[in-house]
Amino acid sequence: MALMKAKNQVNTIVLLVTVAILFAFAAAYPSNKDEKLSETQRLERFVADDPVMKDLTFDRDTGRSGYPQRISVDGVLHVESVPQFIDVLETLRKKERNREQAIDLTSTEGITADIGGTSLVWRGRMLDRKDARRNEKLIEPLVAPGVAEIKATLYEEDIGLKLVAKRGSTLSDSEARAFRDKAYENFAADSDARLELCGFPLMHSTEFVEQQDCAPPLLALNPEDGTYQELIERANRIDVATDMSLTFVSGTREHREEEYSVWGFYTEGEFDEEGLRAVKEILSETPEKRPTLIVIRGPEGALGGVYMGKPPSESASYAECPWQERMLQVLNG
Repeated sequence: MALMKAKNQVNTIVLLVTVAILFAFAAAYPSNKDEKLSETQRLERFVADDPVMKDLTFDRDTGRSGYPQRISVDGVLHVESVPQFIDVLETLRKKERNREQAIDLTSTEGITADIGGTSLVWRGRMLDRKDARRNEKLIEPLVAPGVAEIKATLYEEDIGLKLVAKRGSTLSDSEARAFRDKAYENFAADSDARLELCGFPLMHSTEFVEQQDCAPPLLALNPEDGTYQELIERANRIDVATDMSLTFVSGTREHREEEYSVWGFYTEGEFDEEGLRAVKEILSETPEKRPTLIVIRGPEGALGGVYMGKPPSESASYAECPWQERMLQVLNG
């Protein structure tokens, strides 16, 4: 009887050991069903039960061949702060590297979150730890009351970050100017980052139009042309030099494979020759690193456009505009 009891105990122990080995084996080696999961399905399973990332979607980029496999990640994050948002981008970056088959996670449609009333949209690649902390410092001050949207794009071909901040309708002109100056001050130390502002006024008060994709003025200053403080001061001087509204300031655009600067104006009045000469004089004070294009628009469209210091043929695309000849005479005469 005792022998039988001992034998049963041995069998039980053997059974338990066998079950433990089988569980360990199953954990170490996924089932055939798991092996057949695609990378997108594995990622969807990873975020499915996560309260922050559960609404992210993953799609293979079929338009791109080669290695590593590119997967687009888009959707909504349930976070309450910029550091939490950035932490998710860092987590997703780690998932790229911790795969047997390398993948490239990139957001094309946008990873979005509502943080304190500001919509934050991220497009581009995910972030490693070093980039995560750096970009967090740039983005966090921009997510503030009265700012409607922040669009952040990290391009594949460089390490730089482009941010576009859109003013909300609750922000007064004086508050918007204070925000503008503080934002550019924060960016001054980072030469690889670019900040564009929509609807943040210069000297003239602007009529804020919430429906527009980017309410004027659009400030796309290029730090290669000087400090942000110097560039804002020059834009302010040009803004008050003419009765026209300064609606567009861009440090870099491309024309015939050549970079140029753009100053855009809007008017519903008569041709302002005196104001245009004043604009030319201010722009001539500081030698430009690239050609300058001045464009004037009205309710019916373009009134004229001139590349300063260039032959009239360079401005041929504006030849049929009603103010073109007078603009050529003032700016290049």
